[in-house]
Amino acid sequence: MEEMTNMSERLTPEILEKFQEVRIDPVKTKIRNKRLVKYAKAIGTTQEKYLDKEDPVEHPSYVGTIVVKALLGLADVAIEGPDGEEIKLILNPLFVVHAGQDYEFTDVHLKDGEKLLTNGKLDEVFIKDGMLFLVANCETTNENDEIVLKTRITAICRQGGF
Repeated sequence: MEEMTNMSERLTPEILEKFQEVRIDPVKTKIRNKRLVKYAKAIGTTQEKYLDKEDPVEHPSYVGTIVVKALLGLADVAIEGPDGEEIKLILNPLFVVHAGQDYEFTDVHLKDGEKLLTNGKLDEVFIKDGMLFLVANCETTNENDEIVLKTRITAICRQGGF
């Protein structure tokens, strides 16, 4: 039970509130047709539009491979404490588990060689049942600043990781 007390002392409600609206480091992704096709084959897709080596359409679930990098970026989120010290939200990323994702798709399709940028921020940070919950909203855009995808990521950091 002592560990629980230490967690509460380190991440007080006031500190947790400061983490809300904190930006996640941007994530860059370069699209490659061969990766789109390889992914489609790996998940057992047989529809030809996903397997066309010259001009494949991205499988709807492919976007999960893009935003998972943003999920990993949650491990680096930190704020400045009252005494100027850095306060990290996650102390051990091995305790973080993916809890869910919601997607808002657009009609913009991915193209070979296209560079995407995913930006995000924490919207909710709270402790419940001894676990730290993190909810982040991300937006992925292409080189023309067109929104490719909006994502809401939920992660849980188990006891001992925060």
